[in-house]
Amino acid sequence: MYSGLKHSSCFMKKTGTGKVRWIKEDILIVTIDIGLEMNRGYCMTTDGRNIKPFRFDNTRAQLDRFWSMIVVNMNRFRCDDVIVGYESTGPYVEPLGPR
Repeated sequence: MYSGLKHSSCFMKKTGTGKVRWIKEDILIVTIDIGLEMNRGYCMTTDGRNIKPFRFDNTRAQLDRFWSMIVVNMNRFRCDDVIVGYESTGPYVEPLGPR
């Protein structure tokens, strides 16, 4: 669906406990708190640079806005890759999930 990001299999190294030990420095970390009608997004870098959390709704236009925020912040912070993590309860992730 979205393109322009290269896939890299080397951005995480697992420890024996299954937890991540490190992440490359040029990675943007994006988190999403998914809700029924609206979501909250947040971007930060591994060195602590971040943006104010932002709201986006479960519509195509707002999902496109969310993607634009990722691209803008990748450029702003000079990141080559992105990791997106989300938290949801119930079926709220369906608009963001694979089809």
